[in-house]
Parts: sequence; structure tokens; C-alpha cells
Amino acid sequence: MRRSLILLLALALVLPAALPASAETTLEKINRTGVLTIGTRTGSPPFAYINKSNEWVGFSIDLVEQLVLPELARKLGTPIKLE
Repeated sequence: MRRSLILLLALALVLPAALPASAETTLEKINRTGVLTIGTRTGSPPFAYINKSNEWVGFSIDLVEQLVLPELARKLGTPIKLE
């Protein structure tokens, strides 16, 4: 009886670690939500900054808008919004 209890407890501890994790990948999340969320530093011109019209502009923003978004939209087959 005691031996089977120990075996059952051991299986209960080992089995969850052996199962693959079913976490959502970044690409799956973008496909599900239709939104690509990026982050940048506010005070790093010319890479990214907020202009007088309160819009994000700069080299990093241009790269994402002109290279990353179109490629993601093509790969996923759906329009992607930048946030």
C-alpha cells in the first residue's frame, strides 16, 4: 500500500514536467489578435521619438511599418495593426 502511494505521488510530480507546454507563440498571438505591439524608447532620435503632432516617428518605426508589417500580413494572410 505504501509503495503504491509513493509511486502515485512520484508520477504526479514527474508527469506534468514531461508533458509539452502549450503556450501561445508570438506569431500565434499576432494572428489571433491582428495586432503587432512594439516598444521603443521615447528619447532616442532619430530611431524613435514623438513629433509635434504626437505621433511616433523615426527609423525604427519606419522599419516596422515598411518591412515587418507587410511581411507579417503576407505570411498570416490578414491585415495587421501596429500598436
